[in-house]
Amino acid sequence: CFAYIRKRYWKEDFGGNCHIIPNAAIMVMAMLYGEGNFEKTLKIANYSGFDTDCNGATVGSILGVMLGGKALPEEFTGRVCDTLCSNISGYSCVSITDMAKKTLALMKKTT
Repeated sequence: CFAYIRKRYWKEDFGGNCHIIPNAAIMVMAMLYGEGNFEKTLKIANYSGFDTDCNGATVGSILGVMLGGKALPEEFTGRVCDTLCSNISGYSCVSITDMAKKTLALMKKTT
């Protein structure tokens, strides 16, 4: 599958600075061959190279929503300690749980 992606959808075939098509192909491959297994899916996305940070984060997010937080392996959730640190003013270090609740409340408010 990866050889097919490299042949038909690789970055040299698509102009610009953003490689949406190759990234999407890698993520689809990871989701398909990962078979719903969180770790396996992330490994496929990352071992493929290219945009490992973006592709790993995207498939991880999709599977996180699909499986639910309690189904994720401890080695992927335990180290985070429910904390996200950023350079965003007012949100330098926040609780991931609190941010998820705020996001859900905002979604409910706008629908």
